[in-house]
Amino acid sequence: MLKTKAIVINRQDSGDKDALITLFSLEKGLIKAKIKSVKEAKSKQKFAKELFCFAEFLLAEKNGFYTVTSAECFDSFYEITTDYDKFNEAVQVLKILKIIVLENEANPALFIETLKVLKVLAYSNVQNNLALCKFLLAIFFNQGYNFHTERCSNCNMELMDDRYLCLSSGEVLCSFCSDDDCVKISYAMNKAFKFLSEIDYDRLNTLNLNKNVVHEILQLLNRNFERRFLN
Repeated sequence: MLKTKAIVINRQDSGDKDALITLFSLEKGLIKAKIKSVKEAKSKQKFAKELFCFAEFLLAEKNGFYTVTSAECFDSFYEITTDYDKFNEAVQVLKILKIIVLENEANPALFIETLKVLKVLAYSNVQNNLALCKFLLAIFFNQGYNFHTERCSNCNMELMDDRYLCLSSGEVLCSFCSDDDCVKISYAMNKAFKFLSEIDYDRLNTLNLNKNVVHEILQLLNRNFERRFLN
């Protein structure tokens, strides 16, 4: 038996009564498991198949496959499902996790980061996409990439208004060191990166950034994510 704290990041039907779920586990990374009879009206474990559910799961293992025998819910983050924009943002977080979380490889820092972003989406009034940007920045920071820096990663020259993100290396460069594989980071974007890098999740609701700047930041972060994880 395996007892683990985990977040449901994917689900699908399995026959008429059962469900297959994918868990992001604190102790074991990615785990796929079945919940039997969870779609029956009298099932007491219905919560355990819902996206975003954070619970302590008791899993039975047989031939390398897990079955949920019981679960104790800590937080369903239900409020996320009542807001269209927050739901879409949270779903993007889950898509990211399905790409970067590995089986049998614990990632406590990412697990805590995931709980923070789900909490702020569920219980705070935060500008659209700020939480997702903050989450992506945290992933890159933990890998050694710093989007807000005052010096060129190549020549160490102090950066002025113009700076560029090299998509192939993930480094921030000056105009002299940039090439065709770089994307310009505007002054407004750089200021926003600074705010997002330094602020805690529980204070994200105090930020009110230009919507176009947030959109540009999210596009840049998504392009960088594709280079880091999908190529």
